[in-house]
Amino acid sequence: MNKYLPLIGALLMIALAVRISLKLDTVKMQRLIFTCLLIVVISGLGFYGFGLSSPEDTIGQLMINAFKTVAYTISMFGGGEKFDTLMKVNGWFANNVVWQIVYWLVHLLAVFVTASAVLITWGKKLLSRIRLMIPDKDLCILYCDNDRKIDYVAQLEQKGYRILYIGEFSKELNNRLSEYRVGFIADKQVKKDGKWLKPFLLLRKNTMNIQVICVSQDDSKAVNFLRTLFDSFTSLKVSTRNVKAHILGKNVVDYAFVSDLKDYEGYRYITEVYAIGEMAAHELVRKARPYETMKFDYETCKAQNDFNAMIIGFGDVGQDVLRYLIRYSQFLGSRFTAEVYDVDIDNCGGLFREMYSDMIERYNVSFHSLNAFGAQIYQNFSEKHKLNYIVACTGDDETNRQIINNLQTYRQIHGECFTEKSVIACASKTRIEVLFSDGHVEYMKTADIDDFIDEKVNMTARHINDIYYLSKSGYSQTELTDLWYKKDPIDRLSSVAAAEYLDTFFACSNSWGLKKKELEKKINDSLSKILPELEHIRWNAFESTIGVSQMSMEEFQSNIDRCLKLTEKALKSGSDEDLSAAEKQFAITRKDLGPYGLGGRHACLADWNELPELWKMYEPMLTKYNELMTMHGKKTTRAVDFQTLDVKNIYHMLDVIDR
Repeated sequence: MNKYLPLIGALLMIALAVRISLKLDTVKMQRLIFTCLLIVVISGLGFYGFGLSSPEDTIGQLMINAFKTVAYTISMFGGGEKFDTLMKVNGWFANNVVWQIVYWLVHLLAVFVTASAVLITWGKKLLSRIRLMIPDKDLCILYCDNDRKIDYVAQLEQKGYRILYIGEFSKELNNRLSEYRVGFIADKQVKKDGKWLKPFLLLRKNTMNIQVICVSQDDSKAVNFLRTLFDSFTSLKVSTRNVKAHILGKNVVDYAFVSDLKDYEGYRYITEVYAIGEMAAHELVRKARPYETMKFDYETCKAQNDFNAMIIGFGDVGQDVLRYLIRYSQFLGSRFTAEVYDVDIDNCGGLFREMYSDMIERYNVSFHSLNAFGAQIYQNFSEKHKLNYIVACTGDDETNRQIINNLQTYRQIHGECFTEKSVIACASKTRIEVLFSDGHVEYMKTADIDDFIDEKVNMTARHINDIYYLSKSGYSQTELTDLWYKKDPIDRLSSVAAAEYLDTFFACSNSWGLKKKELEKKINDSLSKILPELEHIRWNAFESTIGVSQMSMEEFQSNIDRCLKLTEKALKSGSDEDLSAAEKQFAITRKDLGPYGLGGRHACLADWNELPELWKMYEPMLTKYNELMTMHGKKTTRAVDFQTLDVKNIYHMLDVIDR
C-alpha cells in the first residue's frame, strides 16, 4: 500500500474535524466524539483481538496478544496502524477486501476523534476566531456587563448569528464563552481605527447584516464603547444599511447622541434606545394584548366597553406601563381611564407628570395614595367600572407576586368587577408574570434577545414607511432607502408603532384570516369611513406617549401666518437665504417636536371632527409653499387633507400584509 495514503487520509480527517467543530456547538460535538470513540474502541478491540489470535496460541501467547490488542487500539488514536501485521497473521483478514476497507475507515475515525478532542479542549479560542472570520452568517456584536451575558450568547447562537462578545476579560468568563461559538475581545482592545473588527468583516463587509446589542449597568462605559464602535464603522466604511444597534441603558438621555450617528456617506445608523422599564412595558403589552380584553361590534368596529386600567406602583416601570397601555389601548367608542396607586404617590413620578401632563389629562389618568394591601383599594372596584388590565410594578418581585395573587383571588370571587378577558400582571426590570382570566399563567424574563431583534415588526415598519412615500410621486427605490436612513428615531418609532397596531385593526373589524382581496373589498364596502378615525386615535395616542402635546389653534395660526409671510418673501426675492428661512418655518408649522418627542407640540393632536377646520387653516399656506418649492426645483409636499391622510393609511394596510 502506498505509504502516503494513510497520511492523506489523516489530513482529511483533521480537516473534517475542523469543519464539523465550526458547525456544531460544544455539547453536540462532545456527543459526536463520544459516539465515535465507542465505535473505534469496539472495532479496534475486535480487529486486533481476533486478528492476532490463533487456536494454537498458548496462555502466555494469549496474554501477550491481549496486551498488544489494547496497545494497538490505543495507538490508533495517534495515527498508529498494524495493517501489515494483520495481513500476515490471519487469513480471514488478508483475504477479505471489505474487512480491510472497514479497518482503514475505523483508523481514520480514530484520527477524527483525536483531532476533534484536541480542538474542543485546547483549540476553542482558535475555533471561535475561525468561525467569526468565515462570513457565512450575519454578525452580532454583544456588549453586556450584567449577569445575562451567557444567556444572551446562547439565544443568539440559537438564532444562528456569529457572535463577537466585547467586555472585560476574565479567565472564568473566557471558559464559559468557549462553550459556545463566540469570539471574545477585551473592551480595552476596541479602538477607533477598527483594526480589531476588520478580520470579522472579510469578504462580506457591504452585504453582511450587523446587529449591535449593548446592555449595560454603567451608562458611561456603554457610551464610550458605542462611540468607539461607530468610529470603527466609519473607519472601515461600513454602511448604515448593514448595521442596526439595540441599546438598553439606565438613562436614555445619555444615549441621545446615537440618533445623530452617521456613516461615511452621511446617512444615519438605525439605533433603538430603551430604558429597562420601557422594554418591560413593551414586552408586557405584546404578551397580553390590550385589544384581547375588549368586545367589539364588528359592523361599526366600535368597542362595546371602555378600557379601564389599574397600575400599582409608579416608579420607572409603572410610568412606562402607563405610556404603553395608553399607546395600544385606544378603540372607537371606548373611553380610556387609568388609576395609579402608590403609597408615596406625592413624591414619585414628578418629572414624568410634568413632561406628560397633556397625556395624563387627555387619557383620564388619576393618582391615589393607597397601599395595595389595604382594604380601601378593594372598595374602588365596581361593576360599573369593570377593569381590563391591572399591573403591579412596585419594584420588588415578591411584593408584586403577593399583590397579583390577592387580586386574582378577588377576581375569582367578584368577577363582575372585571371584563370577561381581563389581565392581571406584574412587571419589573427582570421579569413579567401574567395571570389570564382563563386561568393560565405566563412567566418571562424581560429584555430577551427577541425583545431586541424583532425582524418581522421591523420589516413591516420599513414597508409602512416606503408605502407612505410611494404614495407621493417621484421617489425611486434608492431614494426610499435613503429616506429611511435619513429619518430621526422618532419617525422610525412611529412606523414601528403603526406596525404593532395592525392586529388591533383586524381584531376590531373581525378581519383575521382574510385574503388581501377580501380585506380590500371589506374596507371598500363598510370600513373606509370607520377605520381612518381609529387610525387617527392610534396616532394621537402614539404622539402623546412620546411627550407631544396639542398645539393650540392660536399658535397654529400664528405659525401659518409666519410661514406665509416668509414664503411670499422668498418668492419675491428668489434668494437662497429666504428659501432656507421659509423651509425652517414650514417644518415648525407642520410639527414642533423636541428631542425624543418630549416637549413637542402638534396641531393635529385634535379630535377627528376638528381636522377639517385645521386643514382649512393650513391649505392656503401649503399651496403657496409648494409654489416656492416648484420655483426652486424642489420636491413639493402633497396637498391631501388631514382626514384623507388617515384614509390612505388604512389602505396602506393592504400593501404591508403578505396574505
